[in-house]
Amino acid sequence: MVTLSHYHFDHHTPSYEDWLCNWTKENETAREIYQGKIVLAKNAREKINHSQRRRGWMFRKTGGKFAEKILTAD
Repeated sequence: MVTLSHYHFDHHTPSYEDWLCNWTKENETAREIYQGKIVLAKNAREKINHSQRRRGWMFRKTGGKFAEKILTAD
């Protein structure tokens, strides 16, 4: 099980390559963390600022696709 309290990059792993800030390989790093796991994630649509809303949407389309299931847990 993995929890995402909010969508700053120090609290979730993006699925694109970024060695400068996030130390991530494209798809590989996110797959290692999320694959086969249940993710309890902050609601990316309610009570959230615009930047985190965008990152939350991006997470579900990219790194989140590896999770067995994503559940909203505010």
